[in-house]
Amino acid sequence: KRAESHHYEIYKIVPHDSFRESEPPFHEVAEQMAVVAHINQAKQLAYVTVRRGVDLTVPLSSIPNTIKTGSILALRLVKSIRRERIIYRAITARTALNNEHEQCEALSRFKGKCHIAVPGFGWVHLNDGKRIFIEPRVVEQYSLTTGSSIEGIAIQSYNKKRSEWNLKVFSLNTC
Repeated sequence: KRAESHHYEIYKIVPHDSFRESEPPFHEVAEQMAVVAHINQAKQLAYVTVRRGVDLTVPLSSIPNTIKTGSILALRLVKSIRRERIIYRAITARTALNNEHEQCEALSRFKGKCHIAVPGFGWVHLNDGKRIFIEPRVVEQYSLTTGSSIEGIAIQSYNKKRSEWNLKVFSLNTC
C-alpha cells in the first residue's frame, strides 16, 4: 500500500454581500458627494442624499469626523438589488473638503417668492414654474409670509406618501 499524501485547500470565508468579483476594488470606485439630510442619534445613523433617486443611511461609526445636518460627505457606494429594490451602501465615508461641496448633486440653489398655506407649510415659486416645498419649522423659524422673496439651498427629498422625488428648502436667507 502506498502512503497517501494529503492536500489541503484553504478558503477565505467572507459575508455573502461583501464580495463580488464583478465589483471593482474600493480604490477604483469613484467618490460621490452626499448631503446629510437627518441624523438619528438613537440609531446612530446619518440619512444622506447623493442625488435624486439615491439616498441611504450611513452608520455614524463609519464617518471619521463629527457631522451635523447639512454636512457634505464623500462616499464610495456599491449598489445591489434586494426584493426588487435598488439598495445603496457606503463602503467608505469621509467628510468632504470645502472645494468638493459644489459637486453635491443633491443640492440646488434657488431664488423665488414664497406662498404660505394655512397649516403652516409653504412653497417657493420659481420663475420656471417649478416649486419647492417649505416645512412648517422653516416657515416659523424665518417668520415667512406669502409674497416674501427668499433664496437659499434646496435638497432632493423623497415623499413616501406620494412616492416621488421633490425639492424642499434645506437652508435659506431672506432677501
